[in-house]
Amino acid sequence: ERTGQLEAVNEELRNEIIERQRAERRLAMQYAITRVLAESDSVADAMPHLLQAIGESMAWEWGALWNLDRNARVLRCESIWHAPNMEAAEFDALSRETVGIPGPGLKGRVWQSAEPTWIADVSQAPNLRRAPTATRLGFRGAIAFPILLRGETIGIMEFFGRAVPQPDDEQLVTLSAIGNQIGQFVERKRLEKEQRKLAALVENSTDFIGIASPEGQVLFVNAAGQKLVGLDGGE
Repeated sequence: ERTGQLEAVNEELRNEIIERQRAERRLAMQYAITRVLAESDSVADAMPHLLQAIGESMAWEWGALWNLDRNARVLRCESIWHAPNMEAAEFDALSRETVGIPGPGLKGRVWQSAEPTWIADVSQAPNLRRAPTATRLGFRGAIAFPILLRGETIGIMEFFGRAVPQPDDEQLVTLSAIGNQIGQFVERKRLEKEQRKLAALVENSTDFIGIASPEGQVLFVNAAGQKLVGLDGGE
């Protein structure tokens, strides 16, 4: 009886240690992602660093970003990351030539559900086209989560690993939040890019372009307009 009690206590301690480690990994991942988004000037600059931050924090060894091609209605592999000791040239090439569509596959299920999806054993995933290649590389688990903007999937991040712990609900919730955070970043950078293009168009135009308030107060006149009326910006 005493032995059984000791085993129960040891099991409880192991579970507490595992949960603490999971919590620490989640916090480290969230911190790394927040830092990447704050320091990146563009979406293209951020994505490889995001893949690395998530992959390393969760002990995955291969990751990819899939962007939604709105015209063709398919997902295309745009960026790949893998751990330094991971030789995955064949898997890289196969992923780049593969397109994702709504359906029973990993990316297709994430696209349709707009929720993270975990595969515990890729060798037993009949609808995963890259499963044979993944199995040859020793990949066992896989996970994917959507990048969301106003509830719509605009991309998917996908990860594979050879030694991956079982999923927990808190981790899936964290990935959902990260998907929304990245989606907001993508939209913010898109708007900033459009604003820069508009500002350059206005400033470089040879036509008079100005903005005035309803009361007639001049708020802005571009360079061509200032030259035309013979006034500088301050005036």
